[in-house]
Parts: sequence; C-alpha cells; structure tokens
Amino acid sequence: MLAGLLAGWVPIALALEASAALPRLLSYGWRAVLLLAVRALLAGLAVVAGRALWRGDPAARRLAQAWLVLDVIVTGVTLATPYFPGNRLPGTRSRALAAAAAFDGAWLAYLALSRRVRACWP
Repeated sequence: MLAGLLAGWVPIALALEASAALPRLLSYGWRAVLLLAVRALLAGLAVVAGRALWRGDPAARRLAQAWLVLDVIVTGVTLATPYFPGNRLPGTRSRALAAAAAFDGAWLAYLALSRRVRACWP
C-alpha cells in the first residue's frame, strides 16, 4: 500500500496542487518557485522509494523512511510560510500539519516495527 501511495498518489497530488497554484505562483516570488522545485524533487524521491518497495530492493526501507521524514519537514515549511499559494482556511494549517505528521509517523512506525517489513528488509 505504501509503495502505491509513494509511486502513484504523491506525484499526482503534487501535479494537481501545482497546476492549481501555477497562475498565482509567480506573484508569490522566487521562494514559491524554489519551494515547488523542492516539492517536485521530493515527489521524485517518493516515486523512487515506491518502486524500490514494490521490487523489494535492499535500500527500499531506508528510502521510504527518508521520504517520510523529508515530507514532514517540507510540509511544515509549506504550511508555515506564506511562500506557496494554498487554499486552506485560516487557522487550519496547524491541524493539516498535525495530520501529515501523524500519517507519516504511523508509516515510520510500521516500517520500523513490523515483522513483515523486517522479514523483507533486515
């Protein structure tokens, strides 16, 4: 399930969000463009990690863990700064960050504690 999320949903979600924000992106300045580029690189890492999980590569668990940690950091920067256009209601950014942290934390815990994961990637 995590492999499909990383390789499929993450790039699609970024493409949808970026296409909606593109008309306003340049008015936000170079920081917004830089943040979008970082998020695109992170989506690329998600695809690599997802494909590695799917194939059972030895480095797959570490790639997925790295993506999960970086995703929380980049999501925090995106939500905490006014550099990237968003459509969230005022006062909901902290809840969105908490939800993202809980989601990524649950996957990190699964990757660290699951017997099935340890059987595939010791």
